[in-house]
Amino acid sequence: MSRQLRWSEIIPLFAFWPGVRKIIYTANAIESLNSQVREAVLNKRHFWSDEAAIKLIYLALRTVQTRWNRSPVQ
Repeated sequence: MSRQLRWSEIIPLFAFWPGVRKIIYTANAIESLNSQVREAVLNKRHFWSDEAAIKLIYLALRTVQTRWNRSPVQ
């Protein structure tokens, strides 16, 4: 896909008020976090206890946090 085609998909977002755009961006971040935690849980499938599930979710969140804290590739 060329850059021009991608740009035409992004332009409509700028029609929203800044407050609405912030909500859209926040929703995208929440959905991303949810999908990454869900992926970690689905890969394991079964847990011996609730504590084991909580530990796995904690580790998944730590992994996500380290990815989000990395500086962007330049």
